[in-house]
Amino acid sequence: MKNPSNTIRFAMPYDVRCTNEKCPHPSIGAGVRFNARKASVDKYLESINIFEFRMKCPNCDNEFRVRTDPKSCDYQFVSGVKKLFSEYLSSKKAMKAELAQRTSARAEMSLGDKVKSMADSIKQQ
Repeated sequence: MKNPSNTIRFAMPYDVRCTNEKCPHPSIGAGVRFNARKASVDKYLESINIFEFRMKCPNCDNEFRVRTDPKSCDYQFVSGVKKLFSEYLSSKKAMKAELAQRTSARAEMSLGDKVKSMADSIKQQ
């Protein structure tokens, strides 16, 4: 450790794959922890720091970099690793979108029914 104040414990947020072709076990699972060097590389909206974390693959000497992405509330895998696509995550996002669409449709429908019933009650008076 060169500077202990810049070394943090980082848990990999997603399943990733090491891009080094000579890596004997390129898969790194979500939740694997690393001693990472943390550095502020940029700012978002002049007040939010964008941090970059540098780590080494546990199975080879490949160094990889991960950055925070405050705009999308996610991480960017800059170099050394590639995020593995997860069917579970994509289906979860699709389910959330469908649920939001159904909820908004119900809200519109119930609002339309209320307005219609109020109009009918006014006509009867």
